[in-house]
Amino acid sequence: MLRGHRRAARLTLEQLAEVSGVSARPLSDMERGRSKGPQHRTVTALAGALALNGVAREEFVELARDGRLRDHGTRPVGLCELPRLVEDFTGRSAELVWMSELVYAESAPVPPILPPVDGLLFLDRDKFAAAFAADVPAKLAAFMADSQVPAGVDCLNGVVTEPAWRSKPSWYLVSTDDHMIPPAAQRAMSERAKATVTETPGSHAAYVSRPAVVAAVISQAAQGRSDQP
Repeated sequence: MLRGHRRAARLTLEQLAEVSGVSARPLSDMERGRSKGPQHRTVTALAGALALNGVAREEFVELARDGRLRDHGTRPVGLCELPRLVEDFTGRSAELVWMSELVYAESAPVPPILPPVDGLLFLDRDKFAAAFAADVPAKLAAFMADSQVPAGVDCLNGVVTEPAWRSKPSWYLVSTDDHMIPPAAQRAMSERAKATVTETPGSHAAYVSRPAVVAAVISQAAQGRSDQP
């Protein structure tokens, strides 16, 4: 949940740390689930820095309180937690690239994600076309902005126990003009999955603006699967 609110506020970890007074290390631990029950003063500082109000603030505070209660009831006395497996830290290359672009490149695009409402995330309608569908006809892009289906904040905290790409072949289409997911992050994700990669000029909505390219990748993937024993 913290990561979702932070991204909605368009803040990097370092920026949130500066505004809230909470250092970046514990913030990172909270986002990774290593720290599930931060102190009330920490939660209050973060809620203020993220400008959370109403239901969003109540849910944020309540989740931290529940985490403290669970942590207190399950932590073994006198024992130290063993180091986590290396695998727990894999899969973050795309996020690191995304963070680096925000921190070090002033021109890096920032998705126009609005603050969550009732646990749902929308894109700013006025900025939707430029960020999501820059190469889509204006009238169609406006319709897409009006009919967008929100993402749930909680989906950002989902855990994949066994990624399909570990055992199945993958194909990936990199949109080189994408202002939602930086192309560098796309390449990092596809490289890690050992995917067969196709690159095309295009926005995040390449499936609308360049359907033939997308169809070709799907056809290539289908043919690749049919060739599998």
